[in-house]
Amino acid sequence: MFLQRPSQTNHIGLLTAKQAARYLSISTKWLANQRWQGTGPKFLKVGGAVRYRQLDLDSYLTDCEASNLDFGGHSD
Repeated sequence: MFLQRPSQTNHIGLLTAKQAARYLSISTKWLANQRWQGTGPKFLKVGGAVRYRQLDLDSYLTDCEASNLDFGGHSD
C-alpha cells in the first residue's frame, strides 16, 4: 500500500474526505459507504462537513493489519 502525504491540511490538521481517500489509496465512495455503515476510520462532522484526523487514519490502518495466518499462511 502506498500512503500519500496529504497535500495540505487546515490549521488544525483535519483532512477532507478526498484527502483522506488519497492518503489511504482508496476511493471517496468507499469512505462514504463506510461512514454510512458505521465502520471505517473515525471521522468528524464540522458544520456539516466530513473531516478526518490523520492520526485516526493511521490508527485505522494499524487496526486493519493482517498477519500471514489470517490468509491461511504458515508461521515460520
